[in-house]
Formats: sequence, structure tokens, C-alpha cells
Amino acid sequence: MISDAQHSQILFADIKEFGSRSDHAQLRARSDLYTEMTTAFTDDLWRLCRHEDRGDGVLVVIPPDPALPMGTLFTDVLPRLEDGLGSRRRSDPLLRLRIAVHAGPVHRDRHGFAGHAVNHVFRLCDGAPLRQALDEAVSDTAALVSDTVHDAVIRAGLPGVEPAAFHPVTVQVKETRARAYLHVPGDPACAPADRQGVRARRPRRAGRRQARRGVRQCGARRAHGRRGRRGRRRPRDHAPRAVAPLGARREVRPAHRMRTAPDRTQGATTTRRKARKR
Repeated sequence: MISDAQHSQILFADIKEFGSRSDHAQLRARSDLYTEMTTAFTDDLWRLCRHEDRGDGVLVVIPPDPALPMGTLFTDVLPRLEDGLGSRRRSDPLLRLRIAVHAGPVHRDRHGFAGHAVNHVFRLCDGAPLRQALDEAVSDTAALVSDTVHDAVIRAGLPGVEPAAFHPVTVQVKETRARAYLHVPGDPACAPADRQGVRARRPRRAGRRQARRGVRQCGARRAHGRRGRRGRRRPRDHAPRAVAPLGARREVRPAHRMRTAPDRTQGATTTRRKARKR
């Protein structure tokens, strides 16, 4: 049975490079993920939320509750999560998280959570801007906030939340194309100008430019001569062929000037007669 949609905050945390680990390392990373998330939310707030395991991550649905206002996620939870990951022992395996935050109506049935809002937070976490930012960051987390949450929470000017630390980017994954805001704690250099609301263009390949250049130079090469095997030009042994003006009649060669194939039948017959006489 599908329950009525409830407007909630949605957080999805995904472990970086989870698939490249061994089975034992994956189990260790999953255990550490839930430990760090529980510590960041605190036990009381963690029990107020609903969770859904996603294998290499966890989906957290935060229902509207006076004990957990929308700003708490950015003023308390995410800073504690970054501090907890940074203070891990050197002997512990590396745990770095991509975090996406969104808000909207969330449905729930006996299989789990569903709805456009849930799909959107997954698309944000799977986008190229967030992946690239965490690859280049020195911190252990990188967060991508939807436009909806940014307008409702970040622009409000909460204490301890600097709106200038959230940089606009464009996310395009599958059928989703949306505007979001990238935040890397203590590392604003991971949001350069090419990601600030402008979709990065793919550099054109040199082969395509050379191909177009070759088409333009094709006529010039035919006029000046062919190139040798090492790139040197070889002059033609005769002048370029003259082109008849448009509309001129074509000259018809006389019959005695036309080239005909040599008759080899007579030579073959003479050779047979000489062979018989011998």
C-alpha cells in the first residue's frame, strides 16, 4: 500500500570508489559509513529520520519535525560529518562521501521510498560536478544542494552558513537537467569558473580540425603538386590540364588519330606456322 506523500528533506550519501574495494573492505566501509552518519546526526536525531540502505550509500529521509529544522542539516550535521571523517585514524580505510541534498514530496510503500524528489537526489549525486569536485578536493566530503533547498535554506543567511561558499553548477544526468549548488568544506577552489552555472564544453578533437583543414587545402594541393612520402612537394612533369570554358563544344578526334588496341592475333598465327615448319 502506498502512503500519502510527505514533504521531507532528503539526503543521500555515497561512498567514493566503493566498487574497487574487496568484499571485506566494502563491508568495513559500510559499517564505518553508518557509524559516522549516526555520530553526525546524534542518536536522537538519527532515530527521528528514516533510512534506506543503497549498498554503497544510504538514503536519509528527514520528516518535518520541530526537533530537526531544515537549517540543522547545514549548521550541525554536515560539519560534524566532515570533522568525523577527517579525524579518523590512519589505520582506518579511507572513507570519502558524495552528498546530495534535496527536498520534496516523498512516497513510501512496502519496498521503500519513491517519487520524483527521490529520483532527483540520486541524479544530483551521480552528476559530473559532484564527482569531479570530490576527486580534486582535499576534504573528505563534497555536497551538492538542489535549487529548492538553496532558495529555502541557504539564502536565508543562517548563522554559520555562508551563501558564497555554495557555487552554482548545472547537472545533466539521463533525462534530468537542473541547476544546483556545489559546496566543498574548506576548499572553495574546487568550484572553478567553468562549473559556475555554465556547462563545460567538450574540447574539439584535433583530428576533426585537421580533417576540416585538409578539405580547405585540398584544391591548393592539387594545383601545386603532390606531396612525397616524407611531406616534400614534387613538381608535376607537365603543365596543369586546361579546363574548357563553360558551354564550349567538345572536340571530336578523327578516326585515324584514335588509339586502337594492337592486333595480337596475327603475331600469334605467324608464331604457330614457324613452329610447324620446324
